[in-house]
Amino acid sequence: MTRISRSPLAAHAILLALAVAVSGCSVVDRFKPGGRTPEPTEAAMPAPDAGDEAAAGDDAEAAIAADTTAGDEKPADPTPGPAGKLGTTVASLGDPAEPGMWLETPLVKVRGPGQVVYQGRTADVELRPIDGPATSGSRMSLAAFQTLQVSVIDLPTIEVRRK
Repeated sequence: MTRISRSPLAAHAILLALAVAVSGCSVVDRFKPGGRTPEPTEAAMPAPDAGDEAAAGDDAEAAIAADTTAGDEKPADPTPGPAGKLGTTVASLGDPAEPGMWLETPLVKVRGPGQVVYQGRTADVELRPIDGPATSGSRMSLAAFQTLQVSVIDLPTIEVRRK
């Protein structure tokens, strides 16, 4: 009978290879078309010192003074629009690592405050625009799912309102 010897080195090599393979799973979506890239965090940005703030204030004042555009020629700031019901959408779980109460939906064109309703329960959220027809689905934050008492594996049809 042939006996297969298992060396500790081989076991360690297998575990190391498995760990490397699994750790790469979170990177795969970056290579897909439209994949998410990580956004810089506040910790990665250097903190401004007092001299920088004074210089920034001077630059802003100079920019305002140099603005010679007439009042009618200035582009209008995008406003969220009137309050009220925007429609219904099927919501899936958005990025669970992104904190806050938010809904990414094609029902809006600009960010703004809103509310979602599901089976009589409501949650105040930040409405965030995404591309797509109004009939396509939306992505909702983990905190909003929990507030509405919806299982994260469900696809609830929610009512979306602008506040």
